Amino acid sequence: MASAVRSELIDTTWRLAGELADVERADGTPVHVKQEVLLLCRRSDGTVERYAGRFLVRLSDLSGGGYFVAVFSADRAPVRVDTNVQSPRLTSLVDELAVPPSDAGAITWRETPRRLRVGTFFDPDEYRFELQAYSHEGEPFINVAQRTDPFGRDHYDLGHRDLVDAADYRRSTDYHHWCWVWWKRYGGVGAVRGNWDPRTHGWEHPGVEVRFHRSLASYPLVGGEPRETRRRQKSDGKEYEYPFAECAQLEPPFYVDLEQCDVACVFTHGGSVGTRFRFRRQLDVWVKFDPPPGTALGQRRLRHLFLEGCSTMAYVAEPNKCTLFDAWALSGFIGGIRTICGTDGEHTSLDRSGWRFYGRYNKGDSISDAWTLAQVDERPGNNAVTAAFAATRAEALTTLLESRFSTKRAGAAWCAVSVWTDPEQK
Repeated sequence: MASAVRSELIDTTWRLAGELADVERADGTPVHVKQEVLLLCRRSDGTVERYAGRFLVRLSDLSGGGYFVAVFSADRAPVRVDTNVQSPRLTSLVDELAVPPSDAGAITWRETPRRLRVGTFFDPDEYRFELQAYSHEGEPFINVAQRTDPFGRDHYDLGHRDLVDAADYRRSTDYHHWCWVWWKRYGGVGAVRGNWDPRTHGWEHPGVEVRFHRSLASYPLVGGEPRETRRRQKSDGKEYEYPFAECAQLEPPFYVDLEQCDVACVFTHGGSVGTRFRFRRQLDVWVKFDPPPGTALGQRRLRHLFLEGCSTMAYVAEPNKCTLFDAWALSGFIGGIRTICGTDGEHTSLDRSGWRFYGRYNKGDSISDAWTLAQVDERPGNNAVTAAFAATRAEALTTLLESRFSTKRAGAAWCAVSVWTDPEQK
């Protein structure tokens, strides 16, 4: 990206922030600029078309923990803003556009099926992974009638992250408090099941079923558990012995369970073996994402897959790995799935990704836009990637840019991909 273009985008973002959110330009404010690469892949012969996409500028650490994001078209025209800054001008605009206020309650899901099966699958050896799963599923102690934080603080000790018990932390008032904070910050519109309704003791979207909430370690390995072990010192100063495997494989039940879900989320560390994707099943046990012969993603119910981890869809940030093509866009095991979301390069997340994603999706954003803004909001260095599959080139591009959750089977002749990257990585 030319320095003149970068400066122009930053200047325009500051101007928009001043006009819309009364934000004054200040030296030292963290500013991040990202650029989108659009790829259109014809899967039959591996042909790939590459285009320059949109731009994104994020102003971080504004007063009160605020942020302001401006998105620009490929020709640098502003097309949207996203912010948590409160201002009279923004309030006036919301009123003019008749947009529901952030605490309006149930949001209508446009183009979303009434019945949806969801599965969450997580690495059990870091508490944050299971809590990410809960942030996607929703927590019943949060309801839309709560106008102020009803929870106290017990200052639960998270100092030794590798020793935190997820179930114990989830019982703490600290956990309740932070769930409420992130839920409220992103509009109070709930997670995949919407908000919990204490009057009916049910969810706003009762047709959405969490089919699986399951530890990845509960799935058996081909050939049995690893015979090799390694010793690791944890933050308590003690050494523990753990099973070790660099490139194991999960037995078919894992892929069978994925196919029972319309939407599946995997929360763990990621990496690669050559140009293939691998992920951590538990501490020091790494497995390849390798569906059994004859299995295709989306062959049965699976339509949308979210991969929260590093190097899930490496491309610009890690060109020597490039799992994006071999593992996903051009792989042989695509057959009915509509979208796959991941990250190019290092991925940083804590325990709130669901509140971030559904805070946008439940208010009308597409899967790809909600994913991109949530990832950049978590950490501006995250490079969000979304791949969309369809029978035609035009349909693949439409699915990429506009898709919502659907139970309809997709064609697999074309794949359209959006990769958001830092310009200096290009």
